[in-house]
Amino acid sequence: MTHEIQDLDFWEVQDSSKPISGGLYSQVNAVANTDFNFASAGVESIALGEKTSTWTTTRTNVINTSFSTNSYAKASGFAHAQTGGNSSTNKATVISYSGYVNYVQI
Repeated sequence: MTHEIQDLDFWEVQDSSKPISGGLYSQVNAVANTDFNFASAGVESIALGEKTSTWTTTRTNVINTSFSTNSYAKASGFAHAQTGGNSSTNKATVISYSGYVNYVQI
């Protein structure tokens, strides 16, 4: 069975209230932080194994900010909102995302 993911910017971070057809999307990322920049790499997986892929992203941190929200486009075409915790020493260790994606059978 082949699936195509539609409405790639549909889900919201930490929002599992959308009653749409699809699988649960979640990721937990280990983040390597150096000075004012960090690069993260991880695996995104969809429930029941319909889709698995790797992704990478980079962004610039703002020092001495408790929380920052950033958006970026991944290579896979997903549009994501990112909320990450930054300590006063500008060290982030783990960022997690969760939400729903809509599957359409093709």
